[in-house]
Amino acid sequence: MRRPHDEQLAALVNAAASGNSRMAVLVGGSSTGKTRACWEAIQPLARQGWRLWHPYDPSHAEAALDGIERVEPHTVVWLNEAQRYLGAGQERGGRIASALRSLLSSPARGPVLVLATLWPTFDDEYAALPRAGEEDPHASVRDLLEGRRIYLPDVFDEDALNEARDLAAAGDRHLAHALRHVREGRLTQQLAGASELVRRYLTAAPEGRALLHAAMDARRLGAGLALPIRFLEQAAEDYLGDDEFDVLADDWLEQTLGTLGRSVHGNVAPLRRIRPRTTRTAAADTTTLRLADYLEEHGRQERSRLCPPESFWHAAHLHLIDPDDLVKLAREAYSRLRLRWAERLWRKAAEAGDTAALTRAAQMRDDLGDAAEAERLWREAAAAGNGKALAHLARGREEAGDVIEAERLYQLAADAGHGKARAWLIKRQEEAGDATARARLNALAAGSGDNVDLADVEAQLYLALQQVDTRALAHYITSRDAANGDSEARAWLVEEAVKAGDLAEVERLLQALADEGDTVTVSRLQWRWGMTGDRAEAERRMRLAADAGNSEARIEWAEWNRGELESMWPYGLEPDGTPSEQW
Repeated sequence: MRRPHDEQLAALVNAAASGNSRMAVLVGGSSTGKTRACWEAIQPLARQGWRLWHPYDPSHAEAALDGIERVEPHTVVWLNEAQRYLGAGQERGGRIASALRSLLSSPARGPVLVLATLWPTFDDEYAALPRAGEEDPHASVRDLLEGRRIYLPDVFDEDALNEARDLAAAGDRHLAHALRHVREGRLTQQLAGASELVRRYLTAAPEGRALLHAAMDARRLGAGLALPIRFLEQAAEDYLGDDEFDVLADDWLEQTLGTLGRSVHGNVAPLRRIRPRTTRTAAADTTTLRLADYLEEHGRQERSRLCPPESFWHAAHLHLIDPDDLVKLAREAYSRLRLRWAERLWRKAAEAGDTAALTRAAQMRDDLGDAAEAERLWREAAAAGNGKALAHLARGREEAGDVIEAERLYQLAADAGHGKARAWLIKRQEEAGDATARARLNALAAGSGDNVDLADVEAQLYLALQQVDTRALAHYITSRDAANGDSEARAWLVEEAVKAGDLAEVERLLQALADEGDTVTVSRLQWRWGMTGDRAEAERRMRLAADAGNSEARIEWAEWNRGELESMWPYGLEPDGTPSEQW
C-alpha cells in the first residue's frame, strides 16, 4: 500500500538510479513500517545490479568507520536504527556523519544511496541545539540530517485503510485479521504484534515485569540493544517488593525468560535471548537479551519521569563494560542528581578507555570542593592526551602567571583538537603582531558555528519584555505561541503569574502546558514555587524534576537560589530520592 513516504522514497531511488547520490532518513515510531518501506523502495536497484552494505560487525559503529571509505559506486548503505551509528560515543557518531557527507558529496564515489531509519526520540536529541556554553556533540549529525528526513505517520489514514480492506477482501488473510483488531489506524503495529506485546507486558508476573522494567529503563537511559543477562538479573531486584522477592523460586530467572521469550509474531518476543556467535564466545557468561522495540518505545513514554532504583545502578556498574553505555548512564545519573552513581560510572568508563569520562569525574570533584582529587583526575586525563583536560591545566598555569607552560599545554590541547585552545594560541599570535591571526580566528569561529552570543540575545529580549504590562505580554505570548510554539514565551507568562502571587493561575498554566505535552517547560518551571514561600512544595517538585532527569530545571534552580540546592543536597540524591551522605 503506497503512501506519501513511499513516493518520496521512490523519487530518491530514481535519482540514485540516474547517477545522483542521495540519502534519506525515515523517522517514525516503532513498528510503523520504516524498514519495510526502505526494503520495498530499493528493489528496482537490486534488479539493476546494485549491492547493499549493512555495517554491523564487530559493532555497528566500528564497522561503519572501518568500511565507509571502501564503499563503491552503485551501493545502498543500509543504516537501520541509525542511532547505533550516529549516536555512538567517543565522537564516533560525528565521525560517521562527516564520512557520510564526504561520501555523498564526492561525484567520483557515486552514485550511492544511503538509507537510515530513526525513532523520533533520537531525531529530537540530534536536532536539539545546546545551551550557550555547552558542548555540541551532535553538530555533524544535525548537519547530515538537515533536509534529508522523511516522516512516517503512526497511523493509516482512511484512504490507506480502504485500500487495505480491498486487499483483505481479495484474499489477504493476515491483513483481514489485523483489520478486525486494529485500533486508531495502527495497522502496521497490529501486524507486528504490538498490541499482543503490550498485553503480555501488562499481564506478566511480578518478576517478569521487573525484568521488563529494568530493560526499559536501561534502553531509555542509553544502554545498548544487547543487555547482559547478569545485569538484568541483578537490576530487577529492587523493582520487586519484599514479599515478591522473598517467594521467588531458585530458578525464577530461567522460568521467567522462558515465558518472556515466547514469540507473539514471527520472531518478536517481549524479551528474547541473542544467540552468541560461537567463534566470539568467551569463557564467561556472555548471554545477552533484547527488549522488543515496541516495548522499548512504550517504556520510554510510560516511564519517562521515573528514576531507576538502587539495584539498577549497582548492576550497571558491576556488569556493563561498554564505555559508551557507561558514559550515557553516567550522564543520566548526573541529570537526575544521582551524583554518587554518576561518578562511579564515569570512572569505570575511564578505566575502559574513555578519557573524556575522566574530565566529567574531575569536574564533579571540583564542584564538590575536592580540589586535590579533581586535580589528580585532570592530570590523569591530560596524560592520556585529552584536549579538554590539557586546556584546563593550561588555564591554571596561565592564571598562575606561567605563560610559557600555559602555551605548551595549550599547544598540546590544540593538537588534540580542542577548539578553544586553538583560539587562545591564535589570539597570542595576534598580540605578538601576526597580521593574519584575526582572519584565522574568525574562520575558526565560523567553522564552529559559535559566532552569536545567544545568552546575551536572550537576556536582552527578556529585559525588553519586562517593560510591557501583563495583558500586553499575554497577547504577545499568545500570538508568538501560535506562530512558533515558543516554550520560552510560555515560561515568562508563568513567571508573571508567580510574581503576582496568583497560584491558581500558575497551576492552570502548568496544567495547560502538561496537557499539550510540553513537559520540558513544566519541569523547568517547578523551581519557581520557591518564590511563593512554599519551600516544601518547591523541594517536592524539584525532586520530581530530578527523577525525570530534567537538568535544565536543576540549573535554573541553582542560578535562582544562589546555591541553596547545593546546601540542601550537596552530594546529590540516592536512587530512592533521599539526600546522599558524603561519599
